[in-house]
Amino acid sequence: MAVGVLFTTVFEWHAVDWANRLAYSNLMPVVPLLGIGASPLLQWLVMPPVAPHLLRRHYRAVGRP
Repeated sequence: MAVGVLFTTVFEWHAVDWANRLAYSNLMPVVPLLGIGASPLLQWLVMPPVAPHLLRRHYRAVGRP
């Protein structure tokens, strides 16, 4: 997870600040110290712990162990 957050931070910073290939809408919350969007970082912080829970729930619903 830490590697994903690191890569996301570096690539977002590169695309937004250095290469000017990406721009955020005024609606995008930005992480103040990093200057990148909060959504890409939250994907790495929220989804990895949530995904196994959702998979277990799905497998229980379809009758698998």
